Amino acid sequence: MTPREVSNVLWAYGALATSGGRAPPAPLLRLFRARVEATLPQFGPLDLANTAHALMEMGEPVPRGLLEALGARALALVAEEARPARAGARPRRQGSFTPESLTILLRAFASLGLGADAECMRALFALAEGLMPTFPGPYLATLLATYRLLNRRPAEATLDELTDRLLAQVGATRMNAVACAMRSYAALGYHPGDRMLQAVQQKVARTEYPLGRGEVVGLMYAFGKLEARPARATIRKMEQSLRVHVGRANARGLAQVLWAYAKMEAWNPPPDLLAAVTDRLLEVAPQLDRISLPMVMYAYGRLLFEPGEELLGALHERARALAGARPTELSLQGIGNILWGFQRLDYAPDAGLLAGLSDTFLANLTGGDRVPVAVAQYVDAHAQFGLAPAPEVLQTIDEYLRAHMDILELSHINAIMSSYQLLGHNPGNQLLEEMRRRIVLKAAENISRGMQDRFLAGEVKV
Repeated sequence: MTPREVSNVLWAYGALATSGGRAPPAPLLRLFRARVEATLPQFGPLDLANTAHALMEMGEPVPRGLLEALGARALALVAEEARPARAGARPRRQGSFTPESLTILLRAFASLGLGADAECMRALFALAEGLMPTFPGPYLATLLATYRLLNRRPAEATLDELTDRLLAQVGATRMNAVACAMRSYAALGYHPGDRMLQAVQQKVARTEYPLGRGEVVGLMYAFGKLEARPARATIRKMEQSLRVHVGRANARGLAQVLWAYAKMEAWNPPPDLLAAVTDRLLEVAPQLDRISLPMVMYAYGRLLFEPGEELLGALHERARALAGARPTELSLQGIGNILWGFQRLDYAPDAGLLAGLSDTFLANLTGGDRVPVAVAQYVDAHAQFGLAPAPEVLQTIDEYLRAHMDILELSHINAIMSSYQLLGHNPGNQLLEEMRRRIVLKAAENISRGMQDRFLAGEVKV
């Protein structure tokens, strides 16, 4: 079999796996892998992209040696691409990278475990960013998704150029690619600008059919993360689509929908839709993980929506399971959101859950996490529940406050000081004095900033 035949057959198996089909039997897969290794020096960009994509879609473990060999071949092809063609030379027999093969290969390599710092990945990204002006919208979205997958934020100028290119094509780009791009912007912490948000909203509002499940969840998450305020027509279309899909949504999607509602204060969820999301969440509560459970707790707390004793009990049990797992993956902010949500809903966790969360909280705090809002949430929740944390936890919090006083905001300090008073905890005169000085400093900064804003708005005359 030629390299093209091998890669085409593998691509077909990958397509079958995507649509719910079965991967080839293990002996046949080993035979194809051996054939790939034997003919790899003859692979062109399209053969390489098809093969890597198929291996990703089949979900079978790829031997490290084969993955590194594929990366080495990609590096050789990029080097060949960069080499100037000799006058009168014939076109490359193996072809050149196209936007499609380049972005497919990058996404597949990232999914298979090649990191952003791998030599071949750096070369592929450099080539992609150089060819970006030729990329159609869907491949720009795939490139953004690869950055997100690798947690690699490119240079600001690169994101600006990509966004300008995508903005010109939003109307002609399929909705799933647009939603993918928006989710990636949110995850990368990059605001694509008001013009992009308006273009996406117009596209959503003009869509005649319900958005796909992944599309509507991705768009809502992005709007929430970017703290956007979608127009009413956009909101109506997304809520119409949510009603179609809510009965089949998974736990992560439901959590992102609730979280988006909570982040967009001007966007109150319709009671019937919120009830439907809550009913479905009760069915999939055991699927909530270290990311989605804190999102749900934060959202219900922020919305002040009482989800019912049955779901609260299920959320409590899920929190207990996550807190008790070793090693636990709950973050400091995750613990803060869980406790804050229970507090806002007036649902007191039992001693076992508080102990499990406190153990993880203490480990994260001593590990260097700098999330002061989570510390304030933790102390405030215990004060409201009337349950003082263990002395060693309070002592560690005091030490944390001394070390990180420079990042505390007024709201954090006020919550901590009032909670300490309720708990009867005295952190010592020195720390109390430092917190008072910080309050005075932040208050002065806020007053100064407020005066500056008024001056710029023309409300203060010189």
